[in-house]
Amino acid sequence: MNSIEKKIKDSKFKIYEENSDSLWDKFVNESVQGSLFSQSIFLKNTTGQFIRYFVKKGNEIKAAFNLFLSEDSINSKSNPLAIHNSLMFVNDLSQKKIKSKKEQYEITNLVVHFLASKYKDIYISLSPHFEDLRPFLWFNYH
Repeated sequence: MNSIEKKIKDSKFKIYEENSDSLWDKFVNESVQGSLFSQSIFLKNTTGQFIRYFVKKGNEIKAAFNLFLSEDSINSKSNPLAIHNSLMFVNDLSQKKIKSKKEQYEITNLVVHFLASKYKDIYISLSPHFEDLRPFLWFNYH
């Protein structure tokens, strides 16, 4: 097991593929980073393949993201109709801001490692409401 696989396996957050349109759309509508470009109706009416993921802590959904896939599903690719397909976070107003920021950082770091382990080339266009780019910038820094 390499270090990326170990990081993913040992995380308190787990990443799951999601196929329920109603659950997905409810999350997208409630997330600050959510947009039309991640809605099920948009994803299903664009050309090509896509995949949707939830990030959970136990049974609680904490984040979600979708990718547009190449024909062989080895790469994620851009979709010229989608302005962004961002990583989206739950909007938990009961959580202290500092804890929320830390959790978002940890989730983003996990997602970056997950994407690197699963796809050869990665394309993701983040929302203007996405705040912390460090996990993307620092990946494989050493």
